[in-house]
Amino acid sequence: MRRHTAIRRKRRQPFSVEVFLNSVGISRVETKYRKSQRIYSQGDPAINVMYIQQGAVKLSIISSAGKEAIVALLGPGDFFGEGCLTGLPFRTGTSTAIAPTTVLVIDKKEMTRVLHKEHGLADRFIAYLLQRWRRSRRPSHQSLPIIAIILFITIRSICIKCIR
Repeated sequence: MRRHTAIRRKRRQPFSVEVFLNSVGISRVETKYRKSQRIYSQGDPAINVMYIQQGAVKLSIISSAGKEAIVALLGPGDFFGEGCLTGLPFRTGTSTAIAPTTVLVIDKKEMTRVLHKEHGLADRFIAYLLQRWRRSRRPSHQSLPIIAIILFITIRSICIKCIR
């Protein structure tokens, strides 16, 4: 007669990006936006990544004909502006607060440094980007920065693990 043994797994606490950002001492600026206030515009320099603490943000693009297309609606716990991590010099879309919103603004160099150093955040960031990409299901140019970031972070993590 076979004896079945149950393996107890430790319950892992859900990963909190906000707690993590506070614990690693990442330099960032907390910025508040009013409803309908523009956070950045299409064509602005891409110099930072944002993390929504409270509120909601609309991401949109403006066509050459001047029509707005909403790309995503984001809320607390979401990142945006991550296209800067791929080397894009300019924003490919516009972000607007659709409610009173508090955002952590993280410099591109600082975010890159922390993603390379802190594998927990890098893993969570990759998972977040994949989830957002799957939700959008858009094979458009808007998806390319997300795919590039995922590949870059994954390859970089593999290389770092091989060196150690």
